[in-house]
Amino acid sequence: MKHGLIYSAVPLLFGFFIFLSSLKMVGQNPILVKDINPGPIGSATDNHPHLQIDDVIYFVGDILGQRDLYSIKNGNVEFITQICSSSCNLHEIYFLEFQRKLFFIKRFDNNVIQIWNTNGTMSGTTMIMEYKGFFKNFVVGNNNKIYLGLTNGTNYKDETYISDGSSTGTYKLHTNVRLGSINEAFGAPIKYGNGIAFANITNDTLKLFTYNDENLNLINAIKVDSESSITGLKSINGDNIVTLIHSDKSTFI
Repeated sequence: MKHGLIYSAVPLLFGFFIFLSSLKMVGQNPILVKDINPGPIGSATDNHPHLQIDDVIYFVGDILGQRDLYSIKNGNVEFITQICSSSCNLHEIYFLEFQRKLFFIKRFDNNVIQIWNTNGTMSGTTMIMEYKGFFKNFVVGNNNKIYLGLTNGTNYKDETYISDGSSTGTYKLHTNVRLGSINEAFGAPIKYGNGIAFANITNDTLKLFTYNDENLNLINAIKVDSESSITGLKSINGDNIVTLIHSDKSTFI
């Protein structure tokens, strides 16, 4: 957005507002763009993510417990789609930028999720994939593809999918492979080689993996105590991988 400033504000009583201002408005009150959390139900800003891609800003509104996705371009607000219709307090919302578009997850009560992308308009919003199960995380690899961590809703096994951003180019790679956390503080996958690197702890063993495009590789394994947790994953000079774990003891195996 040229020569403009979008910002949010939480008033003293309730609501969560987005305002527009600019250098041309010095000494003037900002323009109210939208109240995205109206009424006395609260003004919590948790789980209301926002992301700017080029000149489009994306944000989530919470209207009567429903989660809606909006965009702002040149100060104009456009409703894109509903992300969640009920029980939305338990629905974590995550944004991913890929190919200059926003990728996001829709969730339904029957444990069905849908993966969508958008260019910031309702007409430019497309479903990529529908999946019966649960979303865990997604990350863009060095091969310019998305890796998706999902959990099957029937057998509850972890599954990994890969996507080039299209519906026909989205398919399953492996079962019983867990991509780790979506949270960087808990070892989220990172770009590495011709894909990604990720780690997880299963049965007292910390395992470090890489995906070389579609090929899965086990790099090493470390025996850890039962209360160990991954606290970070870093790449040094694009070659060495540093895995940070919280553990009282660990031994190589």
